[in-house]
Amino acid sequence: MTTSIDWYLSFPSDFINRLSRCLDRAAAKNPKSDVTLFFRADDIGVPGQKFFRLLELCMAFEVPMAFAMIPAWITAIRWEKIYKAAQKKANLWCWHQHGWCHANHESMGKKQEFGPSRLTEKLYNDIDRGRDRLEGILGDDFFPLFTPPWNRCDQRTLSHLSRRKYHAISRFANSTPKSLQELPDFFVNVDLHTRKEADPVQAWNKLLDDFASAFKYGYCGIMLHHQRMSAAAFSFLELLFSFMVHSKQIHLTSMDNLNARL
Repeated sequence: MTTSIDWYLSFPSDFINRLSRCLDRAAAKNPKSDVTLFFRADDIGVPGQKFFRLLELCMAFEVPMAFAMIPAWITAIRWEKIYKAAQKKANLWCWHQHGWCHANHESMGKKQEFGPSRLTEKLYNDIDRGRDRLEGILGDDFFPLFTPPWNRCDQRTLSHLSRRKYHAISRFANSTPKSLQELPDFFVNVDLHTRKEADPVQAWNKLLDDFASAFKYGYCGIMLHHQRMSAAAFSFLELLFSFMVHSKQIHLTSMDNLNARL
């Protein structure tokens, strides 16, 4: 996996121009449709310098951000610090649930917190106590949307989320098992910070391909991880925000408003 430092220091100077051409090509195929685009930031709960820098960048450009909060990490004191910094642009945020404690319970295969190795009772309990904790600390600022750690979960998880009346789940595009009709999947299809390409040039080209595919689809969900961001990564995100907010072809929205757009 490439590191954010190695990758973003090799930022190609023509990337934004190439991104703009991808958007133009998508618009040429469907001129009457814009691109619905949202950002989701994972692993939120311990406020620090990088988190506040991300928050300030979002507010400066008025970019909505869906913050996936790890319930076991958040405390009333930590939320007070986050809320104080975020409240002046409260309309931009979607504070939602990111599992329980971001722990892997699979001894084999891909990492999952809500996967097949869990006892059903414990799996349900972790979902419920995570929601209870966030509702107790965040109050009305909590939005009942569930992002499973590592963007993976099993069928039991989907069924329980539906029973508990969650509004949606958010995973990677084409995740399995397929979500239920009453539990839409607000999937992400562009990953900024956990890419697996070994070569930075290859990583940038693949990122551009991901954007191009999302633009053609008319739906672009961008996942980021602020802890992985270097100074160069923040500089790139600032350029990306500027491109997004000034584009007439892109409709920036928050995840709690996606149902109205889809």
